[in-house]
Amino acid sequence: MFDIRCYKNEYPDEGDIVLTRIIDMNDYCVKGVLVEYGNIDTMLQLSQASKRRVKSIRQIFKLNQIYPLEVFSVEQKGEHRYIDLSNKTLTDEQKNETIINTRRYQIALNLIKKFATKIKLETLEELTELCNKTIWKLDKEEVFNYIKECYSDISKLELFDLTVEEKKVLHTVLLTSLKNPLFKITAKIELSCYTFNGISSIKNVLVDTLKEVDKNITITFESGYEYLLNLTKDNIEDCKKTIYECINIIRNKIDKLYGSCWLRYVYITNNINTTDTEIIEENTKPDNYHFSSYYSHLLNT
Repeated sequence: MFDIRCYKNEYPDEGDIVLTRIIDMNDYCVKGVLVEYGNIDTMLQLSQASKRRVKSIRQIFKLNQIYPLEVFSVEQKGEHRYIDLSNKTLTDEQKNETIINTRRYQIALNLIKKFATKIKLETLEELTELCNKTIWKLDKEEVFNYIKECYSDISKLELFDLTVEEKKVLHTVLLTSLKNPLFKITAKIELSCYTFNGISSIKNVLVDTLKEVDKNITITFESGYEYLLNLTKDNIEDCKKTIYECINIIRNKIDKLYGSCWLRYVYITNNINTTDTEIIEENTKPDNYHFSSYYSHLLNT
């Protein structure tokens, strides 16, 4: 399915809070793309990076990460529109609210994309027209809740400019997608064990762990020290709890073998919007972590 901007407006207005993916940076500015507006280019200067004084913008932003930022100015020059952003006045509450609201909106948009596939729309123009007939008729703050109302009350679809048959197809998409949401949690860990037959010891730890935890958890080797843990459930909190229990069991077992278990990240996706990734935890590894951990064990024995 074609990529499409989230909203009817092609560009944000001054004062809007937008999700921005950082694609390039130096000490004085960052370049990004607006995720909700078809990845159009944008920029943030060092002077707008923070309330506090910072020497380098790299202290605040990381490449390829997504941040909620405020539109500081929108300026039209000829055929180009320049959008500058700011991070100075936003509160944590505003940032979190923006992330949640955008995620909900994207769920609704992805349901419309599924519907477009069902009715065999094949071009970006057709998808854009479908959005004009459906979710773009609503204020963006209303979209997610209205779609949920359509799930339980098909008469709500009368607002949309669709044929009777199209409304039935859309309602079926809502029934199948919203009734059975699934959440997939993925964790990446790094394991080391410097005792005799260390690789075999790690393998035994993982095999024993799988016998003790949820049978739906899978553990796969990725590369080097790295292993991926995956679990899919219909309850997001149960999903988180189970994966962390598994990590703690592995950590306890590997510690007894004078090894180390370091958690790189944990993130969640869902089957309604597979591109919507929620980062639960992300850590930066200290230099020579595994060797330091091993020597620490030796000193304590």
